[in-house]
This record gives sequence, C-alpha cells and structure tokens, in this order.
Amino acid sequence: MARELADWLNAFMQYTEETEPPRLYREWAGISCIASALERKCSSGWMRYKLYPNFYIALVGPSGIGKSQALETVESFLVKLGVPLSPTTGSRQGITMALREANQSSITPSGEHLTHSSLTIHCSELVNFLGYHDDDFIMTLTNWYDCGGVDGKWSNRTVSRGMEEIHGVWVNLIGGAVPEALREHLPTTAFLEGGFAGRVVFVYADKPGKLIPIPNLGEAEIALGEQLLNDLEKIHILHGEFKVTAEWMDHWADWYFETYGPNPPFTHPTMRPYLFRRRVHLAKLCMVLSASEGDDMVLTKKILERGIEMLKRVEVPMPRTFYGFGTSQNARIMAQMMEFIARERSTTERKIYNRYEGAFDGWKHFRELLDALRQRHFCKLVYSENGQECKVIYRTDHEHHDMFKGLGNETD
Repeated sequence: MARELADWLNAFMQYTEETEPPRLYREWAGISCIASALERKCSSGWMRYKLYPNFYIALVGPSGIGKSQALETVESFLVKLGVPLSPTTGSRQGITMALREANQSSITPSGEHLTHSSLTIHCSELVNFLGYHDDDFIMTLTNWYDCGGVDGKWSNRTVSRGMEEIHGVWVNLIGGAVPEALREHLPTTAFLEGGFAGRVVFVYADKPGKLIPIPNLGEAEIALGEQLLNDLEKIHILHGEFKVTAEWMDHWADWYFETYGPNPPFTHPTMRPYLFRRRVHLAKLCMVLSASEGDDMVLTKKILERGIEMLKRVEVPMPRTFYGFGTSQNARIMAQMMEFIARERSTTERKIYNRYEGAFDGWKHFRELLDALRQRHFCKLVYSENGQECKVIYRTDHEHHDMFKGLGNETD
C-alpha cells in the first residue's frame, strides 16, 4: 500500500512545528522514532560487517526547554505502534529482562525466519537511568549498541543466575539530560574513555525553539498525526538490507577521506570518540532517511548529502555538552561561566559572581577563573574610569566560537 506522506521526517517536523522544543530536539526525536519502527529487521547490505539502524541520542540542555515534550510526542506514536518499550527506571537486571522479553519472530519477504530482541528505551532523565557512576551498566549499554557483534548474541555471566544470553540484540535509546548532571554524575572512564560517549549523538540546545502559551492540536495537526501513524506502520513492516547506488558510494568515499584525512572536522579533544564513529552515525542516519522517504530501501547520493548536512547541524553545538566534563571543579565552574558570558555577550563581573557565588571560594577565586578565560581570548575585560566596575565582553575570535553561535541576541 502506498505511503500517505512524501517524507515521514519532514511531515513530523511540520506536525511539531507549533511546539516549544528546539528544532534539533524535534528532528532527532523523529529520527529515533523511525529507527524504533525499523528495529533489527533492517540492516546495511554494503559493508563487510552489518550495521543496524539503532541510535543512542541524548537531548542535552537546561531544564524547561522541551526535552520531555519532544520525547513524549514520539513515545505516543510508538505506544500506538506497539513496539517494545523499556521501563525508564530500574536496575541493569530489570532492563536486561525487558530486552529478553522483547524477543519476537517474523518472516522476511524472502521467506526467512527472523528472530530478534529489539527494545527502545525512552528516558526523560538519562542520568538517573544510567545511574550514579554505574560503570558496569554503561559498559553493558556500550555492548548493546553494537547489536551483539558478528553472531548477534550478547552474553553475561552472573553469580546468582549463571550465564545470561540474548539473541538478536538491538537497542535504540533516547533520553534527556542537563549538562551539569552529565558532568557531575557519570564516570569519565566508562563514559568517555570506555567508548559510550562516541556512540551517542549529543543534541545540544540552550533555549526553546519558540514560545507557545496555549499549546493545542488543531484539526490539521490531528489529521497529520493519523497520517504519520499510518506511514509509521508501513515503515515498521520493512525487512531486509538497504542497498546503495554507485553515486552514493563515490560520494561516501569523498566524505570519508575528508573526515579521516589530515584535517579532521573536530579539534576539541572530547569530540575524538565521536569522530571515530562519525561514519557509523552517518551510515545509520542514511538508512533512517531512506525509510523516511519510501519503501525501496535504496540509499542515493541525495540521501547521503541530506544526512551529512543533518550531522553538521547537530555537531556545531555538540562540544558544549562536554565542557568541564570529568575534570576539576574549576573546569566545571568555568564551563558554566563561559555559557553565561556567551549568552549575555556583554555583562559585568559582579553579575557573573552573583549568579554562581556558591561555586566560588571567595572573590579571589572568581577573579582567577575569569582571568583564565581572558587569557584564552574567550572574553575581554573593560574597566570603568574609576576602576570600580568591570564589563565582561564575549569575544568571537576564540578557537571554539562556532559552538557558542546562536546563544546571544547578536548576529555572529
């Protein structure tokens, strides 16, 4: 049966246009929704190793800008679709049980019998879900992202339950997080150095996309929502391998050498784990975009170009997630100061001090950190004639300015 919509993701963006979550939140929530519908039934067919269209996505930003709303909108579709959803709280054992219970069987268009354990995890508070410095759970999620390796099997030996095995592992995760909570409550070793962070697309925003004082669904939105659900059901039926065109392969090779050549696109050290897996994120994104556009499961050059642009958009603010992560208390305080200064563009040292007064060990400590930012060319300090007041002005010529674009009211 033919699709009702020309492109599911574009229609979803239209459906959520009159809501407050930032555009990037809505876009990546929609991507996660399509991935949840595809499950482990679909995979790449052009590489030596199989890739599956699952994502780990974190919507990162301050409280109250629409993380939960973006998640709830998508979850309402998935509940109606009937895909297995994990409990948002509980132990690693409880989530493992949910993954085992998600086991299902289906018949592919070629008549093959397919068994898989596909589970979607939605959590409005990602840090609470991951647990406080729970290295073991983070490492388990790291392994699940790779869908069980060559044989698709995940195994774990426990003292009380012996050997646990799950076949056809597939986990798609999306959650919300406040950056300070990520920095303070997650273990650096498992989160950054252990590879988990490189498997996550961190979608950073600092303010709502728009203000909607009276949110409601009009007749047009209700009708569009029904079309979205109908087409999501058609996406859910898809089975098999995605194929690529020759033009896709040529453009992929050009992009690959540009990304992993002598001049990589990222210099911030905390982006290194993500850079290593950027190709994986793009390949998965192309599968999702193909499913969004139709049922042929063919990746074209146009789809690849669209995926590259979408990655570029989300990558610009992404490093702000990691400022001060896993470092000293001073670095965490400076990360908050940088965010404030970049947003205000022009402020005073007294306003900065008053905002974060509890974090400083007195005025001298504050002045040392502010002077460190000045030395990094992040800001300049302009004193009044009598020396009693100091203006702090954000500079646009420091090396990480790109990630702070859009914070202030000025045009950069």
